[in-house]
Amino acid sequence: MSRLREALSPTAWLLPAQELAWRIPISAAAVFVCCRFGWAWLRYATSEGFLRVWQALGAEGHRVAFDRVSVNGETISFGVSCTFADILCASLPFLWIPGAGAGFLARRAVLFLGCVLVLNQLRVTTTFAIYALGAPWRAADLGVGALAYLAVWIMLIQPLRGRAPAAGLGRSRQLA
Repeated sequence: MSRLREALSPTAWLLPAQELAWRIPISAAAVFVCCRFGWAWLRYATSEGFLRVWQALGAEGHRVAFDRVSVNGETISFGVSCTFADILCASLPFLWIPGAGAGFLARRAVLFLGCVLVLNQLRVTTTFAIYALGAPWRAADLGVGALAYLAVWIMLIQPLRGRAPAAGLGRSRQLA
């Protein structure tokens, strides 16, 4: 029970200020660079994934342009933020664990990338399903998006919380 209580505490998902002090500026720079690209191939892939899932659920939909689909008579445009490319770029400094080997970091990055891409498809499809059921777009998008962002944050910092501090960066505790 104490592990559950610890996991649900408000401070459970925070990192020491010393770690955030260097990770956040790098993260912001990565997002800035990320947004300089059009990510056309990822916008196409995200919209195609959504369209295929939507059709598999028995709903009407078809492609209008490389990054646009039409469902229920509405045209939906997939921008960079719909792909989570910005989230992937922002995550880069949080994937790095000081002292970890290159092989471990590569596996962590590939696993994280796969999880985030699947999570994003789930996010996009769930948002549109809730909207199609009559919820206001903003409520559906913000509600599902908030849960997706929380899931990404948990995936990023969970490995950082359980490690010993490297080079005197803050305090952390070993999880049993």
